Amino acid sequence: RPGVPVLQNGFLVGRVSRVDQEESWVDLISSAELLVPAVVEKTRDLGVVAGDGMGRTFLLYIPSERSLEPRMTVSTALASEVLPPGIPMGVIAASSDAREGFRYYQLSSGADLSRLYVESVFVGGDQP
Repeated sequence: RPGVPVLQNGFLVGRVSRVDQEESWVDLISSAELLVPAVVEKTRDLGVVAGDGMGRTFLLYIPSERSLEPRMTVSTALASEVLPPGIPMGVIAASSDAREGFRYYQLSSGADLSRLYVESVFVGGDQP
């Protein structure tokens, strides 16, 4: 069903956006249209993961006074019943300069977004 997470090797690669009788479409986390609530596991800082539409993903809306380090794990945050918290997305790779009170961080995805041959769709408990 639309909204459910899609995983590769335990890492979030996207969410189902549309379902027909015999096929489904998935918005990848590297898409500029998909925004995923996220948490930095070590510090519990909350942000949003979004892509640039060209294969890169970023952690956005981290206050500039926070200092996150490379290799910190980023996972999904509790935001809805369809997308459960704690699904790993990747690790922090690099940071930007602060702008307008916020800093963004480039993520290194735990999944190989260029080779999505085998994926898992998270179904969860209650299904209509």
